[in-house]
Amino acid sequence: MPTAQLPRGLTRRSVAVLGILSLASFAVVAQGTPSQASLLQPASVSVAVTGGVAYVATPTTVAFTVTNHATNGAGLAAFTLVVPKGIGTVAPVGVTGPGNWREAVVKCSPRATCSSLVVVYGTLPLTQSIARPGQPVTATIMFTTPATAGPLVFGMLGIGGGIFTTTDKPTVNVVVGDAASFQVTAPAVVTAGATAAVTVQALNLANAATPYLGGQVKVQLGTDDGGASIAPTSFSGSTQTFSPSPSSVLVTLPASATGAYTFNASFHVAGQQGLTVTETKPLPEATGTSTFTVLAGPAATITFDSIKDVSASPALPNPTVGKNFVAAFHVNDQYNNQASTAAGDVSLSATGPGSLTAVTSTPASSTVDGAFTDTYSAPSPSVGFTVTLNTTSATSSLSSPVDASGTTATFVAGVAGSLGTANFNPPNGDGTSNCTLGSTLPICGFANLPNGANGQVSLAEQVCTDVTGLCAAGAATTPLVLTVTGNFKNSTGAPLYSFAKPASETLTCLAAVCQHRSDDSGAVANLPEESIEDFWDFPLYIQLTHTEGFAQVPACQVVPTNENDVLPASGGIIPEGNTVGACVDVTTIVRNAAGDVSFTVLFVDDPKTHP
Repeated sequence: MPTAQLPRGLTRRSVAVLGILSLASFAVVAQGTPSQASLLQPASVSVAVTGGVAYVATPTTVAFTVTNHATNGAGLAAFTLVVPKGIGTVAPVGVTGPGNWREAVVKCSPRATCSSLVVVYGTLPLTQSIARPGQPVTATIMFTTPATAGPLVFGMLGIGGGIFTTTDKPTVNVVVGDAASFQVTAPAVVTAGATAAVTVQALNLANAATPYLGGQVKVQLGTDDGGASIAPTSFSGSTQTFSPSPSSVLVTLPASATGAYTFNASFHVAGQQGLTVTETKPLPEATGTSTFTVLAGPAATITFDSIKDVSASPALPNPTVGKNFVAAFHVNDQYNNQASTAAGDVSLSATGPGSLTAVTSTPASSTVDGAFTDTYSAPSPSVGFTVTLNTTSATSSLSSPVDASGTTATFVAGVAGSLGTANFNPPNGDGTSNCTLGSTLPICGFANLPNGANGQVSLAEQVCTDVTGLCAAGAATTPLVLTVTGNFKNSTGAPLYSFAKPASETLTCLAAVCQHRSDDSGAVANLPEESIEDFWDFPLYIQLTHTEGFAQVPACQVVPTNENDVLPASGGIIPEGNTVGACVDVTTIVRNAAGDVSFTVLFVDDPKTHP
């Protein structure tokens, strides 16, 4: 049994007798004469449970405050708290009051209607250790509550300058402390990265708020979000980041008299989200869920998705001068969620010889790319398009050729995007070019499309600046890039050209640039061996896709290793087994009287998009 200092001359047995006699005196006086009843003085008793709630089978600390309300000036020198049956060991915690006070615990006999008596008394100096009218004395004890919920009613009797009684019924209500479920509340809409207030309320079987003993719970997200976090605000605890997959954290809830807990949470993944709180103890377990929407945060990055022609159906491979094209883009917030933009948030710009003319613009959303519908005013082999997110420094760029309008167009070599006035003329009927070669036009190209094309076709020439090392500085000849752009399939997708009946493109090179071998003497006779020599000396290269490097265009014939051998005729066909869909017809490599040389390339499809 816990011990405490007793007044001098009192034994533990005498203290027990004091408590019992106090109760007996109360019984006698309450039923005595009016003169005896005048000895009774009033007192009040209040009860405070540490933590606010007492839970079943739980160590509990309770403070009893007894206040002297005597009307005749009598002092309170001691009082006894009667602990009801059903409570095990009671331990004294301490007493506060005027002067010096102590408390002692005496167990009741098994046949008594109490489990213990807590005797609280003032010690030396006795003149100071006494509660005058209006003064309180607080005695605190600790005990383990019964395993069954219900009220614990304590009794009190005091002595001093009279017998002190109370009409109060100091009661400790013992509750189970379990929750049947949790009510989880979060805002209906949350912005990624912003703070969201989350409340967890313990509920009983009647779905009413109930005190909660506390314990460990798992907080799990419906959609994995390894960047999400949660931090308690109604009790002490650190911020926890959710695991990547499945996204969850473990939180220990303290006991709460209201069963309510608040948190600040932050989420990174946009979309529908759920937050479920579940007890981790064995069944039955309480659980609860809240669902809400996480919106993308402000746009932080921008990505240029594509440049697409929309002037023809099916679309042309490249934009065309003066015709509508669409520049598509999307934006993301700092957590990589596809975000939205408002009008004016994004702008489109372009480099090159031409300028943009805006048609329409569509802001981006969380589900749809943004887009600009524009036109560009001049042809160029490489126009740099840039979308800029004006609210930040984010930009994204793409490069695309812009082709000239018309079915045939020739660009003056070395003057990118500048058209010669005569360069739109179609080929002559005999298959030769109308181009007049000279110092300003050393190389000329044209296309021959006997079956036409599906929509517009453009032909672009430019001086090669660097094609995987083919255009290195100091090259013996002036490299040229010739681009034929068009749709060479009909409306059902069937090819307009075949290996047996191909289309062709012809390049003619000024004699001063593509000079024949110096070991020849006399005029050019266009003999087969001369065609073979020009094929060897001036190779042509083809780009199969926009991303692949250039490969040499093979000959349509089997070219002999000795130029004096016989060169088989081609018949204007691409041989079976050709893997690039194009070949140089060596038999048509000819020079005119001025020595200008022409090369004819047979093809079945746009060389840049041939599979």
